[in-house]
Amino acid sequence: MKIIEPVGEGVMFIAWAEAERGSMANRGIALPESPTPDQAREALEFARGTRDADWGMFVGWPDDVKWSRATATVAEIGEFRHCGYWTFRVLTNDTRFPRDAASTLANGTLTADDHNAEIMDLRRIVPEIASAVGDGHRPEPLIAVRNAEDGKPVIAEGNKRSIAYQHAFPPEAEIEILFGTSPNMANWRFYNFA
Repeated sequence: MKIIEPVGEGVMFIAWAEAERGSMANRGIALPESPTPDQAREALEFARGTRDADWGMFVGWPDDVKWSRATATVAEIGEFRHCGYWTFRVLTNDTRFPRDAASTLANGTLTADDHNAEIMDLRRIVPEIASAVGDGHRPEPLIAVRNAEDGKPVIAEGNKRSIAYQHAFPPEAEIEILFGTSPNMANWRFYNFA
């Protein structure tokens, strides 16, 4: 992974909100065409919950994250960890490596949860994403975080794309990411969520 430059938290919120623009619109959550960092944060918190809520994506998200714009190769991203959401644990046989999820999907390996709508959606959506990015579509950067300087990055946003990249690009291809570190990141609900 190569760090390019430091960025503010607002850059992360805008990228995350833009990546979820379609799903937020499907739920009736409006995001302005060029949102400010505060508008992006507010839309995400409305859709996903706040840091101090007892539900949602941002439970336990620390206030002291240092953000950078960076690149990582597809091979490196294959060894990041998915967020701890159950679907990614199932697809990776609990390794949480995107490369393992990609292998499960590419090989058609069945899981005990293949009847579940979320798993069926992943089996449908990931090849669509791989096709789109392979054809030149450039989505928002992946958002990855880690607890300490030597910890494995965990993908906070872009988990499906991280699998699709394993199919769409060669291992040495570089992908843009927004990368955050905090000594308190392990407090985030999905950092190690089982």
